[in-house]
Amino acid sequence: MTKESQYYVPNVTDKYDLTPEAYLEIYRMVNRRRPWDPSDSVKHHFFENIAENPAEAAMYKACGEYFIKGY
Repeated sequence: MTKESQYYVPNVTDKYDLTPEAYLEIYRMVNRRRPWDPSDSVKHHFFENIAENPAEAAMYKACGEYFIKGY
């Protein structure tokens, strides 16, 4: 077996069968909730070109692109 880096952790399940308690412990660690972060609520638009101010609206209009006024 070749090692890609100097840090190698062998797969434990190849040598030992996991017990039901071990599965529950892994399940509990993987499904731990993380606290809410403001970056979780990112503003998404259905339409691509939404003019947020009159300057953006003028730019879209000058380019001949379809846009929606969001202001």
